[in-house]
Amino acid sequence: MQTSSFTWPRDALQTVPELPRQDQAHLICFLACPFQPRERADALAQYVQTACDAIGSSIGATIECVRGDQISKPSTIHTDIWRYIQLADALIFDVTGLNGNVLMELGVAAAVRPQSSVILLRDEEDQAEEGRFLFDLAPSRHLLYRRSIGGTRSFDRKLTEALLHALTPAPYIPPAYGKVSLPLVIDLHGHADPPQLLSPVSAHRRPSSEGLEFGSLFQFSNSWLSVGTDDYSTIKVKAKLRMTKRHPRFAPTDGWIGVSLCSTHFFANYSYLVYVKSGGALVYTEPQSETDYVDRSWGQLEGFDPFAAIEIAVSLTTDALEMAIGKRHHKVLVADMPYRRNAGKVRLQTHGCRAALENLEVEIP
Repeated sequence: MQTSSFTWPRDALQTVPELPRQDQAHLICFLACPFQPRERADALAQYVQTACDAIGSSIGATIECVRGDQISKPSTIHTDIWRYIQLADALIFDVTGLNGNVLMELGVAAAVRPQSSVILLRDEEDQAEEGRFLFDLAPSRHLLYRRSIGGTRSFDRKLTEALLHALTPAPYIPPAYGKVSLPLVIDLHGHADPPQLLSPVSAHRRPSSEGLEFGSLFQFSNSWLSVGTDDYSTIKVKAKLRMTKRHPRFAPTDGWIGVSLCSTHFFANYSYLVYVKSGGALVYTEPQSETDYVDRSWGQLEGFDPFAAIEIAVSLTTDALEMAIGKRHHKVLVADMPYRRNAGKVRLQTHGCRAALENLEVEIP
């Protein structure tokens, strides 16, 4: 009797070991596509890797494109595929031709991953074959490419935007670790390290008697804490923060600590980010469109000591974005905003410094 090498996804995902990463800035994009014809599969993998390289250089990370037939020996390939589907930072599925293996892998991804981390590709000629595309996949967003793989600036731009969006929570952490019930009130003194606060895998995170220290002096892409994995359209946050260490080559007025709402990426242009620079300047980001933003100054804290704890309060309702740091307050009406972000995560962020979070309150206003 011949022994099958197939492993049922549910069995393989009971215990999922970490993916091999070189360091905290090593992100992984898993590509599922038909392996034949080989030239086509290789060309697609190279095209995706080129896009990953361009994004990686812009965010200070290494993004590796991994194809299913490249990750293991034949005897264990299914186990490793399910592992990559569960833990890779972004997932790309080429559903051209409705390949059975690709569709099963996509089904597993649909069961264990948020839709935001999954990107679907299709050959534009495949779209014309009426009646062949499955009903359940039809509503999902697809990026169409030509048989020459890519070939248009429009596809390049859409793939880059989709990858950036998929990499929002990177490195990916399974959602079981980040369930949050609101209102949330946390005192971070006394070496507290609550599971509701997520951070990039292998990033600096040190609970102490004076608060939870996080952030990176050099890697902005790994310099944040996320309050769970849920998205909120209206939210109120109070965070007591202070810097603990500053980039050795930054000017005394550079580096900042802050709170971002409706965050769909650690980049400032994908959130409402309110922060205070180490020199006391107060700034918030004003979205102009889905990807563009403008920094707006709203005051100065005189005699500000970045190493002394200060409360940052930010609230977003259907009517206004309100912010308060120290004794300074500011309000922006939603009616006056050029662009209103829909929903996103709550993040505590730093730039050019490490910070200690001492207290945190999060509630629906």
